[in-house]
Amino acid sequence: MKDYLRTQAALGHRIAGRTGPPIETDDPRLIGLTGVLLPSIWPSLTETERAHRSDTVEGLELAYALNCERNAAILSQIEAVTRALNTAGAVPVLLKGAAQLVGELWPDRGARLLGDIDILVPAEKLEAAFEALEALAGLGPQDSGDSELTNRHKHALPVQGAGGTAPVELHHSLFREALRKFAPAEEIIARATPVAVGQGKALVPSPTDQVLIAMLHGPLGGGGYLAPLVQMRDLLDINFLSKRHGTSIDWRSIEAHLVKHGRGELVEITGSCLEEFTGMPTPFSPMGRLARLDAARWRWQLDRRWTQRLGAFANLSQEAVSSLAAGGEPRRRALRYLVQPETYRRAYRRYILGEAR
Repeated sequence: MKDYLRTQAALGHRIAGRTGPPIETDDPRLIGLTGVLLPSIWPSLTETERAHRSDTVEGLELAYALNCERNAAILSQIEAVTRALNTAGAVPVLLKGAAQLVGELWPDRGARLLGDIDILVPAEKLEAAFEALEALAGLGPQDSGDSELTNRHKHALPVQGAGGTAPVELHHSLFREALRKFAPAEEIIARATPVAVGQGKALVPSPTDQVLIAMLHGPLGGGGYLAPLVQMRDLLDINFLSKRHGTSIDWRSIEAHLVKHGRGELVEITGSCLEEFTGMPTPFSPMGRLARLDAARWRWQLDRRWTQRLGAFANLSQEAVSSLAAGGEPRRRALRYLVQPETYRRAYRRYILGEAR
């Protein structure tokens, strides 16, 4: 296993509340290898580890303190956004990190890092909701994106400055067009439960739906199926959802749903990653031979950088082909992209040389 994967496994076990490999608190590389888990480590350290005042430990404490402040500000922003949407006649469904922050899912509120605020509204409410957030931001009109591209994908362009500094992504679906059958927005909304956000009214997906969304986010929603990546926040969300909701999560229905749509390998991938990176025993039944084989391919590829580059190129090519086939603005955008020399220079640097950008 690569160093960064071994480090994430050690951190994941500890953050999940389980005994795992030791954490090298003197290792200056630790901060660079932690990624989105950076603010999560300090709360998981023992008193002895915290007392060991290395530069690394002090950096972890600072990252946690800053994220505590940021999450408090984001929580206030979620309330402002929720109230603005309520005024526009929409009751938003809080997704991913926003749902976890409001619901205090993680043992420490400052440990969960949020990139932005993801909110789901019915498709017919999207335009009014965007206008309400524009008014809240008070910055004048913002670009919501081309309507054809918005319909094809899953959300409008992020709204900036709406009640705070975090971008707000208004979703009309959970996943892009080809993947909506895995988590239909109207079904997620129908099963969601009410939650108060200060003076605002919102919804959060059912625990079973939150697990399903987290499972799909990396391998499908994050474009990582052919270029595997470990979404540690998603795995830890599933871990904490299981600890809080236990038997109320319908693991069997998740299995049946994914098998019905021909994606049993996602059950195998999630189960094996939960065990390896958080120490949580898999809650799923073994899938068929082909699903196990595909999950083994996914795990093998995760350890090999060149195969990740190849998979990322395959993902990009697949998206280009589907955009060309879609016609309209998706085709025009794809054609403009394909005739630019810089497109091929970037592809060479990223997929052949392995540069980050």
